[in-house]
Amino acid sequence: MINLITIDGSGRKVARPVTNREDYLAQRNAPENVQNFLSARGGDKKAKARQVQYNYNDLLPDGVLKGCHHVASTFAHDIDCQSAEEQERIKQVLLEKKDEIGLLELSGSANYGLHAVCRRERGKTILENQVRLSMLTETEMDTSTHDEQRILYTGPATPDNLFYLDDAIFEEQLSPEEAAEEFERLKERERQGQEEVPPGAKKANKHYRPWKEQGEGAPHSAPEGATNASSADTNAIEAPSGAVGGAPVSDRTRFIAQGVMKEKGLLERDFLDEGGRHTSVKMFLSGATQLLTREETNGILAELMPDHWRDQNIQQLVSDFYQNYTNPSQRLLKYQENLFTQSRRLYGYDSEDGHATASDGIVSPSGDDRGAPVMPRKLPKLIQLLTSKTPDVYKPTLA
Repeated sequence: MINLITIDGSGRKVARPVTNREDYLAQRNAPENVQNFLSARGGDKKAKARQVQYNYNDLLPDGVLKGCHHVASTFAHDIDCQSAEEQERIKQVLLEKKDEIGLLELSGSANYGLHAVCRRERGKTILENQVRLSMLTETEMDTSTHDEQRILYTGPATPDNLFYLDDAIFEEQLSPEEAAEEFERLKERERQGQEEVPPGAKKANKHYRPWKEQGEGAPHSAPEGATNASSADTNAIEAPSGAVGGAPVSDRTRFIAQGVMKEKGLLERDFLDEGGRHTSVKMFLSGATQLLTREETNGILAELMPDHWRDQNIQQLVSDFYQNYTNPSQRLLKYQENLFTQSRRLYGYDSEDGHATASDGIVSPSGDDRGAPVMPRKLPKLIQLLTSKTPDVYKPTLA
């Protein structure tokens, strides 16, 4: 199922189905799209966003991308490559296993990545299907590219960029009614924790290698002899050059983030919407920076929007908030006070990290007092500054 995504007069992303090869090739080979692709390959980020956009994950019978809920019989899989040589190597792996992975289309992207569109296994979520493809081919995957409204920026359909196209891609196997029912079943599968994926697939990671993660939840191992087409092996959050990195997300920071989002009326999908992403981050920062360190905030953003948290405009926004708008002496709003106290009572810290322990004056969920506060072994710089002129006897309480 292919949907062409355009923007209407109100700035809303709308869709129309592409039902035949001729229409599809004409859109991709339009002179403007060819030029935008070449400019994007040369480093023009704005040109990348002007390329033809397609959605393969949802039927979009209502013609609107936002809020879609009709999962398609196909799914898109985006693979990052570091060079044209790596792209060629991974391309050959996918083509050799095209029947096994249900490949319907394989294209190159402006940054030498690969876009694969495959038939989705019924009853299994997009993430489950992506993990299966990744394990069969031993190619890295981004764990956060499985939402139904995902779009792909697409270049020309020239022989050196469109590597495979099966006309079956234009034949949707589900009716809108069946697609809506399948959507609800799959969402319930996610909510009940029934997805057959390794634990690492549920964490934000642009360079995830599921075949390296053995244990419960793994669908199966990749076949012996499969080519290792990856370029990195890490679960760490990488910070852009000159920027503050992201701290691992803990239960406490996630609890605070969810509370701030609820207060601001934000949903996770708001951080994935290209048109509203910047404003969503700004709203989140306005409530979170008083409660989270910059590293903790970046960790949350990396989980919410793994493709874009490193973007220069997003990191500049984060930097501006912490430098210009976050006042450590500013009084917390009522909901911030509640989030802070609840997070401390529900989620304790390991003293090795220099944070609060059982003797730090925290009241447990059962209500018992755990003793007078003591000074943590380490303090964040902000707290060091805040307590620098405070008498020693009061420092532990203030910290």
